[in-house]
Amino acid sequence: MDWKKFIVDFISKIVFGVSKDVEDSNYKKIMIELVEERNGTNKILLNDTYFVFDYSSWSLARGHGKTFKEMLNHVDKKTFHFLAELSQINEIMSVEITSLWRPTGGIHTLGRGLDIGKIVTKHGTVSYLRCSQEQSDSILNKKIRKKIWATGLISQWIAPWKIRGVLGERGGWRKNTKKKSIDRQHRNHLHITVKG
Repeated sequence: MDWKKFIVDFISKIVFGVSKDVEDSNYKKIMIELVEERNGTNKILLNDTYFVFDYSSWSLARGHGKTFKEMLNHVDKKTFHFLAELSQINEIMSVEITSLWRPTGGIHTLGRGLDIGKIVTKHGTVSYLRCSQEQSDSILNKKIRKKIWATGLISQWIAPWKIRGVLGERGGWRKNTKKKSIDRQHRNHLHITVKG
């Protein structure tokens, strides 16, 4: 018997499948305990979804003397709850996280900022959000955006194609025109802000 898979399945079905109370959850503690490190890449397997953090994804924290797990301890527990919800989206096999907590100010320093480079589905379709050459929003990106926003756990989505929740802006979704500074900063990755 594969005990590690048994434990992950147990946690996924019992803890994550039942609890919706962010304040009382252990998502953060459990996910930090599930970290696997191989060849400079850290992974967390949850509900058959891999969250992948390559070496560069936490370089600013490392530059301030933090280990990967110390960096994760700075991430808000509501961000871990969001990741647990993300792992419940059936189509998603893996999520490449390009940045979480960083000591340079802003929402990332509060532990509620999350940058994603790509998402891979269980069908093998890849949604590149980092260094994308795509000129328009793909059907897969639209589907993922709709499901992620529907969790109700995020307040901001800033991506190469669509933006919502930027401070000072009213209304729903708008196109990333690459004319504003915030648009240009997010032309090559998805930034998500988890609600506080």
